[in-house]
Amino acid sequence: MSTFNIAALDEAIFSGTPLKSNFLCGPSYGNAERSFARNPRLSSEEACTLA
Repeated sequence: MSTFNIAALDEAIFSGTPLKSNFLCGPSYGNAERSFARNPRLSSEEACTLA
């Protein structure tokens, strides 16, 4: 997510450390009725052949 209060997050989680946040990832579960099916993926052999 890119629209969060970075300063508040850094104060709450990284206070007293040299660490700072860059982005926030919020994993969730999708609605199966509204989600698209996963597109086909290359096999390892196909991907290595193309590379």
